[in-house]
Amino acid sequence: HDWCIIHLGVPGIVRGFEVNTSFFAGNCAPLTDWVCVYITPAVDLPEFWPRGDRIGTAASDEELKAVRKMKSDEWTLLVPMKELKPRYLDTSHNYFSASCKREWTHIRLNIYP
Repeated sequence: HDWCIIHLGVPGIVRGFEVNTSFFAGNCAPLTDWVCVYITPAVDLPEFWPRGDRIGTAASDEELKAVRKMKSDEWTLLVPMKELKPRYLDTSHNYFSASCKREWTHIRLNIYP
């Protein structure tokens, strides 16, 4: 599966989460994907550097080692495994509500083909 870690601009209470798959439309067969979202409060996280012309490429061994230290697969589950609508432009917006009462700083999005 693919995943990414998002550092929020400021700590905040998350009320919902939208997964927009419009950029996947036309890239492959219109199959169904699945998604789950994890979240964490401020923790000691490694410093990440700009990816420059490596945007959209696989993480380096050094980056993967830093991510393992974050233990992001053990964070609080915000959105359990949910099915996304097929990847057509008119059905690409998937909104999931969340009920959290504390502030968070980082999100991990997992997407499963």
